Amino acid sequence: MKLRLSIILFFYSYLNYAQVSVDGQIKDFVTKEPIPYCAIGIKNNTTGCLTNDEGVFRLTNVLPTDTLVVSYVGYKRKTIAILDVTKNSTIYIERKDNVLNEVVVYSSGDYLYSLFEKCRKQLLNSKQQQSKAYFVLETGLDKQPVELLECYYNARFNNSVVEALDFKNGRVGLAPYNERYFINQNTSKVFTFLNLLGGSNYLPTVPLQLNKRQLKKSFRLKLVSVYDTLNPIYKIAFNPIDSNGSKFSGEVWIEKNTNMLKKITLTVFKTTRHPFRPIFKDFGEIQHVSMQITKSYYTSKGITLLNHIDFNYQMRYLHKKYPNLLYENNDTTFDVISRGLLYFYDHNKLFVVPKFNYNPDFSDYQKITSLTYNEGFWNANNS
Repeated sequence: MKLRLSIILFFYSYLNYAQVSVDGQIKDFVTKEPIPYCAIGIKNNTTGCLTNDEGVFRLTNVLPTDTLVVSYVGYKRKTIAILDVTKNSTIYIERKDNVLNEVVVYSSGDYLYSLFEKCRKQLLNSKQQQSKAYFVLETGLDKQPVELLECYYNARFNNSVVEALDFKNGRVGLAPYNERYFINQNTSKVFTFLNLLGGSNYLPTVPLQLNKRQLKKSFRLKLVSVYDTLNPIYKIAFNPIDSNGSKFSGEVWIEKNTNMLKKITLTVFKTTRHPFRPIFKDFGEIQHVSMQITKSYYTSKGITLLNHIDFNYQMRYLHKKYPNLLYENNDTTFDVISRGLLYFYDHNKLFVVPKFNYNPDFSDYQKITSLTYNEGFWNANNS
């Protein structure tokens, strides 16, 4: 009887303390569509991750007794037991749109422009933060994968701009395309060009870079919906008055009570104002670029923190005709599609970076090849 009791206690202990891995997918309750970049966490724990662009996630080293927490701007927060996730890996979350009965919008739309101005002032007062950062980039040529780049950094930033990325480690995978290779040399640096408050010669204008008077002349604003009546978040669409590709269109989520930015999406199609240049100008030409950028934030202990930046882009690349090269007779165009993510985590818990300074003009590839491959580092970091 004592033996049986010991066995029962052993299995009870095992079920409660053995660490497991859990896989799942987050979907919209109504549309059944997957929700990309949704925040997944463990209750009362710092463990967490984001879903990928298909709404899929994996968490490792969690306990069967843990509780999963799913949160996404505009959706109801959901908690679910880990054991339930192992039985049914698809998790549905519901939108929390509300009737716009407490929103006062004047006929001139002045209210929305004032809200943008208040949000801009909040961003101006945001403090510098630092954290670890994970960067991943996937590139395809005419739908064929050709590049995968992963890097870790110590990041310095505030809620409007990434100020610096100090390289820790990285790795790359390349696949030939028509007996040649295609690489994005320094895409991580592009994240530092995006300043929500300061203009850049490399990117179209963002509405938060403008004061109220300039904003009225340049953008049309439209209230789309309101989330959460207890702590309202306004979802506002913005579109440039002109359509020459010099300004972003998109949507912004602003918390009414604090005027804090919760999320912003930026979109531009076929613009010539972009940060990309061909490595060899005589051999190639970038005709135009389309970009989709998302910055997402979360609140911890009353402080708004930058969570992740998604930077996806599509470019039309022209390979020029030259004798004795691969394309001897005709100029050839390629559709290049790249998807990038910069994810911030472990705020104020930084990597120990290499004991030497990199030339600021070094590309991601030059930094990666300056270090020997560290298998232990990659096994310890669950990218």
